[in-house]
Amino acid sequence: MKIYFDNTDQIIYLQLPTSDGSDFYEGVSDGVSLAGGKLVIQEYKKALPVTVNPALITWNLASKLWRIKVPNQNITQFGSMNISISGTNIFTRVVDVEVGYSDDALLTALMNISVRSGRSVKDILRILDIVFTGTVEVVIPDYSVFIGADRSTISVTGDNIGNRSNVEVDLL
Repeated sequence: MKIYFDNTDQIIYLQLPTSDGSDFYEGVSDGVSLAGGKLVIQEYKKALPVTVNPALITWNLASKLWRIKVPNQNITQFGSMNISISGTNIFTRVVDVEVGYSDDALLTALMNISVRSGRSVKDILRILDIVFTGTVEVVIPDYSVFIGADRSTISVTGDNIGNRSNVEVDLL
């Protein structure tokens, strides 16, 4: 299952097995919270899990699935997380979730870089292309030159431990 790290609450829908495992537990009516519901989120490489408000596990009558709302403040990194759902009359269900970027989040990140740098999104993408796919012509501890396929250049100067002091970009 995949959710996104894009500063919005994420919704997942699941069936929850009954406590004896013989069937799936269903809610009584639309929007009713899971009795005794508990939602625990464990993000990858985080020391402690987070317990989330149980009212975020509700029955969705139209789909006949449990609707689990994962608040955006509990999604703090990319990678993976385990979501554990437990409650009265159900067998605890653990779901492994992949946390990724949505297309909207990528566009937002590009727009933010564009605003901060004063360059167009097109130029930002060209710069990334030069850095990732271009050739490196000069590499010494305090100076590097990246050259793109169109002969555009990025010159980076810094100190001998990698701190950047100046970047010059010449896009053709």
